[in-house]
Amino acid sequence: MKIIQTFATDWIEDRFDYNFLTQTLLYHLLSALTIRDVYGPDQEFILITDTKGKELLSAYNFPYTTITTDLDNYPYTRPVHLVGYKPYSFKLYPNDKVIHIDNDVFLKKKLPEFTEVIVQSNEGNYITYNEAMRDAEYYSNFILPAGTTMSDYTHCYNPGVIGFSSDCSIKTEYVNTYHTVLEQNTDKLISLATSNPELRSKIYGQSICTLLEESLLYNLCRDNSINVVEVIDPSVAGTVTNYIPAEDNHVEYHYSTYDRLHDYCLELGYFHIFQKKRHQKSWVIEQLGNMDSNATNTFIPNYKEEITSFLAKRDGLSISPTNNEIALSLKYIIRA
Repeated sequence: MKIIQTFATDWIEDRFDYNFLTQTLLYHLLSALTIRDVYGPDQEFILITDTKGKELLSAYNFPYTTITTDLDNYPYTRPVHLVGYKPYSFKLYPNDKVIHIDNDVFLKKKLPEFTEVIVQSNEGNYITYNEAMRDAEYYSNFILPAGTTMSDYTHCYNPGVIGFSSDCSIKTEYVNTYHTVLEQNTDKLISLATSNPELRSKIYGQSICTLLEESLLYNLCRDNSINVVEVIDPSVAGTVTNYIPAEDNHVEYHYSTYDRLHDYCLELGYFHIFQKKRHQKSWVIEQLGNMDSNATNTFIPNYKEEITSFLAKRDGLSISPTNNEIALSLKYIIRA
């Protein structure tokens, strides 16, 4: 089995200032350290990036078995949102059992075993809830997989973790459909944004990636009776609440969805900080911890040498900082 993460640098200079890039790298490093820690030194652990990404990450001792620059030769139109690169890992390793883990996911336990497909969680009818997907002017521009309409895409899986067995019957169809249709949409949406500047902000959202990566996967699994294992085990976290447009239960749905993800972190050994890194930074600081926090329940104290070295290089921390200096540096970075 291969565990994979991706890191594309297409938009770093345009969209990432130094502080935001430091925050991104901190989460990425900590994610990789926890995966390596949980799976051990013999686990094949690969980063798919580009030349700039390999040069950037080489300064911080990321614990990968291999860092490839396969994104230098990405054979499709480059997606306008970086999440668009994720399924390419399955294209590169078509004959292997592969799990892709997002760069802001932290593990305390190994992921569940699976025989066909593994995902982070079932998110119910998130596509129906997502406002961008209900924006008729926007989604009317989408090119959808052959023989489908927008009404076919209502439910989805969250791919904070997504993986396929080597012989999964839907893998090839999923990967090929995803890349073909994403490229068609990328070309069209960039063209539309060039002629209609009002659409520019919308095309840099990830709605088409969400539809293809998450809802297409859900439909293929459902229609082919695929055995799907969810990391956010519904027997522990309960099932997700459906969004009901007629009742507009926006708040209830939003909190039920994200509470399932965050309320059972310790029990499941799976932390995906996801939107909390933007909207609830104090929660992130508490969950990641510092050098004085409980190492069983948090992460930072388990990787003192690696984190201290990172902070020295990115935030100018001294070579032998106090625990309080480390805590202040982490807070500054996370709150950026």
